[in-house]
Amino acid sequence: MLVINLMYLYSQEIKIHKSVNQILLLSNQKSIERNQEKKKHLKLQRNYLLMALNLDQKSYITIAGSIIVHLVLGTIYLWGVITVYITSYFRTKDNPDLTLKQAGVVFPIMMFSVATGIPLGMKLIKKTARTRIVCFILTTLASACIFIASWQTQFGVFVIFYSLFFGVLDGASMSITLYIGLLYYPKKRGLISGLILVGYGLASLIYSQVFFQIVNKQNLQPIKAGNGESYFMGDAESVAQKVPEALRWLSLAYLLQMWLGSMLLIDHPSQTEMLLKQQNAKKEEMQKGQEQKQSQLKLNTLVVKVPQNNDDENKIGQLSKQIQNSEQNANQLVENQQTETNQNENINLLQIKSNQEINYKSDNKIEENKGTVICITESTNKIPRDVQIQIQDESKIIEDEIEYYKKLGCPNFSTAIKTKYFYFVVLTSFLTGSIGLCISGNYKTYGKEYISDDAFLTLIGSLSGITNGLTRPFWSALLDKYKFKDCYAAVCIVQIILCVTFQFAVKHDAFYLFWVVITMGTFGGTFGMLLALCAQFFGTTVGSEVYGIVWYGYAGANFLQFALVALVKDSIGFPGIFYIFAGMNGLSLIWLRLMNYQPNWKPYYEKIKEMEHAKKQKQIEISNSHQKNT
Repeated sequence: MLVINLMYLYSQEIKIHKSVNQILLLSNQKSIERNQEKKKHLKLQRNYLLMALNLDQKSYITIAGSIIVHLVLGTIYLWGVITVYITSYFRTKDNPDLTLKQAGVVFPIMMFSVATGIPLGMKLIKKTARTRIVCFILTTLASACIFIASWQTQFGVFVIFYSLFFGVLDGASMSITLYIGLLYYPKKRGLISGLILVGYGLASLIYSQVFFQIVNKQNLQPIKAGNGESYFMGDAESVAQKVPEALRWLSLAYLLQMWLGSMLLIDHPSQTEMLLKQQNAKKEEMQKGQEQKQSQLKLNTLVVKVPQNNDDENKIGQLSKQIQNSEQNANQLVENQQTETNQNENINLLQIKSNQEINYKSDNKIEENKGTVICITESTNKIPRDVQIQIQDESKIIEDEIEYYKKLGCPNFSTAIKTKYFYFVVLTSFLTGSIGLCISGNYKTYGKEYISDDAFLTLIGSLSGITNGLTRPFWSALLDKYKFKDCYAAVCIVQIILCVTFQFAVKHDAFYLFWVVITMGTFGGTFGMLLALCAQFFGTTVGSEVYGIVWYGYAGANFLQFALVALVKDSIGFPGIFYIFAGMNGLSLIWLRLMNYQPNWKPYYEKIKEMEHAKKQKQIEISNSHQKNT
């Protein structure tokens, strides 16, 4: 009896445990369902809000978000302000022999990393077509890189996180925000690119003052070392010790600000269409795969019936002959249609040639503008009306074709890098970007030779950030009214004057401030105008990818100024380096005048069509041969 009672109690306990587990499972399922319903409700609310906004309102919000994100991405120009502090900090840790010249390598590496990240961002946005999510992830990782860099005691590891990783993520985020802004305003590329890049230039204005207030609020002055350079050491070592704390506060501010900007980004309707196309393409591929599998199974399971009677053989022979005759008739019809169309085209060509062979040497003058025929200016009354109508129709067709292919832009990125327009943009960025990059990275080093006030030099960096940002929409907006070669030539001339006169301006505080501010203003103009030129040459999509390669031109110019400062400055000084930059701007003036600014993408599209047609024919031949074999 005891055994029976114990067995009964044990069975009851098992039932109780099972019932408890079932209750827990049901509660978990209900909680999961509630969370899913909440998520669906939030998605519906967000969709309703987006549906309530029109396209203009979405564009305003998106551009505002892009500017907010760029207010952090532009902190790569902060290096010229914080170089002395960072170098002084690592001299107290594991790199006591680190110099300002060696630390200057951070800026060109960061520029090179940004150039590498720009095409990566374009690939991500094309594959996902979700701007907000991609930008949110990239900006979070970028701020994490700054936070990790603040804990490093070796300068080499610091460069990897602060310069290399942060630069790649910076470039990817920048390309995404610029791309979506240009999608909303394809006809105002210059103005929109300039507005978005305002944030990129103003970033150093905000965060240079934040960094200075955390690190050197007392305005302590650096002390000269044995190598002739000045560092925060001795009595001023407390300034260097506050560098990690300042970097951590910056990383937190970066994170919050870029999250806010990412939340304001709204996908363009063309991106939603792209998502639908991708989803439909995947579904079609799945369906084709299933159909192929089913067809293979059917072919494997087919049973061929061998004719047993002569009547069956005769029927099959008659059917095959009928099929062959129908195919021959269809081919003859296609050939006849092709010959008729070719004859009509030849007749039209002969008529046009005969009309053009009429001699109007002294009476006719046709004006050309941008490679297209516009009108006849003299003695048009002597030309027959039929010829005038034909010429006008031809000119309209040519103009329409040029405008059509301009809107299409370059077919793809691989085609763009094979054209002279690509090399023109990259070489222009290399020739004209050196002076701005040199001043951005070394204005404090050069200024300390004559100016000892660290707070005043930090103020110069902040004000130069204002001009670097605010002048970008000004220069870019000029492209909507004037020619690129005239606007960019003005920038080159101003930079030549600045390069020649810098050696005199640095001796006076006010003049040095003015010279640095104007230099950064022209430097910001090169960025804004070259971005607009890329969109004009190659279209919005391909132009954004090409702009990433243009940054390699700036990276090359940055490495050049770093090499000149590290190797040649002791012998020729900063004035000699500025003379080299003046010569480079002079070469760019000649380069600008020799270039044709209206690419014709029609031959490239025709080649692509021919390639596609050839591929289709091969596929048809393969399928026909496969059918014959089966």
